[in-house]
Amino acid sequence: MSANPPLTKSLTPLKDVSKKLGRFVTVMGVVVNHMPPKVTSKGEYMTTIILCDMSLNMHGVKARFFAHNERILPQITSNGDIIIISAIKVTQFNGETILLHNQYNLRYILSRLDKITGIPSSVCYPNSMSMSTDDLKQMAQLRSWWKNQGGNTAHSPAQNVAATSWDKQRKFSLIRDMKHGQFYDMVGRVVKMFDSGQWFTVYVTDFSENERLFAYDPSGNDDMSERKWNGPWGRYTLQVLLWDINATQAKRNLEEGQYIFLKNMHVRENRDSASMKPCYEGVLHGDRKYPDRPSFTIINNPDDSRVRELEQREKEYERRLTQESTKEMQNISEATAAQRQKKRKCESKEELGDKGVEEGVESEPEGRNHRVQCARKSQPIASIDFIKRGSFLKQGEYYRNRKYCIFCKVIDFRPCNLEDFAKAVIDDDDNDDEEGKNSEQKWCWRFSLLVEGRCGATLPVIVEGKDGEYLLRFKATNLREDAEALATLRERLSILWGGLEKKKAAELQALEKSTNCQPVAESLPPPGKGKRKRRRKNKSKKLTMEHTDSRSELGDSVKSELDEDDKEGKEQDTEAEFFKAAVLEFGLPKHNDTFDRKWKLFDTTIQT
Repeated sequence: MSANPPLTKSLTPLKDVSKKLGRFVTVMGVVVNHMPPKVTSKGEYMTTIILCDMSLNMHGVKARFFAHNERILPQITSNGDIIIISAIKVTQFNGETILLHNQYNLRYILSRLDKITGIPSSVCYPNSMSMSTDDLKQMAQLRSWWKNQGGNTAHSPAQNVAATSWDKQRKFSLIRDMKHGQFYDMVGRVVKMFDSGQWFTVYVTDFSENERLFAYDPSGNDDMSERKWNGPWGRYTLQVLLWDINATQAKRNLEEGQYIFLKNMHVRENRDSASMKPCYEGVLHGDRKYPDRPSFTIINNPDDSRVRELEQREKEYERRLTQESTKEMQNISEATAAQRQKKRKCESKEELGDKGVEEGVESEPEGRNHRVQCARKSQPIASIDFIKRGSFLKQGEYYRNRKYCIFCKVIDFRPCNLEDFAKAVIDDDDNDDEEGKNSEQKWCWRFSLLVEGRCGATLPVIVEGKDGEYLLRFKATNLREDAEALATLRERLSILWGGLEKKKAAELQALEKSTNCQPVAESLPPPGKGKRKRRRKNKSKKLTMEHTDSRSELGDSVKSELDEDDKEGKEQDTEAEFFKAAVLEFGLPKHNDTFDRKWKLFDTTIQT
């Protein structure tokens, strides 16, 4: 029997998974329906099962698994099998909450009864997975409940079909097609929100234009100029008032930049508008029949077709905005243009130094990764080559405390293992305790990225502490013990660097005898003042990083087949995209009273 903590200790009841959209959970359920594996359009194998547990009464939860090798998928023999799934992601598809697993974080234990003897047996994936006595007891309780249900569940396929048909009949609309007095479903991105007391106000856009919306002016000649409106400009944004349970849930869970699905929203004229032709606004009240059920859901799946269509409209909007800006600039008089250029030059000098400004500034690119956002939108982009050369440094000056915006993509990272991206630290205040006995161990983000600019120049940047939390949108923890946090980290970073982790893992695996990664050219400096790592004197101070293949736990036969499948699937790996980021230059003291120039990432976040 396993000495590991029981998996069922951290179980999430199936009725509560809808409250954890975008997060990774551990669940246990009885299989009430299943479909055999099939091949997707991407060449992967996919199987779908429907799970039920004692917390559900009238429906089941759908779980979907993907893998390049059919043999590692859960092999369901019949309805009634019990399965524990670890670190599976909660997401939405076509308005339905589902659980998603892929082969890179696949972890499950499947228990089934022998048809002849009736004795339960289990299959674990990976092989290191094991069950405790508590796990076995909970499985037995669930199996007993299933048997008392007559080997059946109240889950009705016909009921699901009816619900799906109802969803399809509901009127889905873009903002441009909305009219006064009608009810609509819509998908939009949250661009701004604030608490109004009794209700909660969100501003959403789907980048379609409606003449009855408020016109936001980029010149600042509207009422929103003092609220730091960052766009979109024009009549593309709908103000929506959330009431009742919708307001409560939005205050707790909603963030700017997220995509949301609004159901049965009432479109009306703004009652507070003083204009002759009031603007449209949306209103979302609570459901009278189900007062505890919110009428909006957060969409965390970037592959949702509605999200992709919205992002395509955003690209068209930005293209038109660029063309209009270019035309406007051509119509400005030479005197005004010279005055604005002088102002921009002064602003650029503040960020890039006193010389080389024209050389250092890059033009704003059109195509980029819109899911990585930089808070310093108005700051000009500096060339990485210009930053590294440091031609603006004066004689005897080792570094310049400057903040830059760069346009880059990630081409490498350190440490090699994502499990090492979080480090254990203690506060200085904790040292007052006797030998640190009462101090709590805390964790902070600390890793480095090697980024490359459009010119091909590279720059090592450090990510640590609060800047790491802002980038990843969650706090650091012990990643070697928290499988859900590790899966979340892997999913967030794939937005930042695409398939880089898989590519790097393949390269390191090819070096059969090379198990230690060499440090990046510019290694990480020691932690900042106020946070210190707990170190023992007999440990080496040299930073080394060991790469371990995440699939080493597979059996030899399955592993060899996976290696072949990985070679075939390399074409499906996404390339890292360029994005705008903010970096801070600082100096790291050396033993000879000089300084090394270093850079750290800040004011940059990954939109989930």
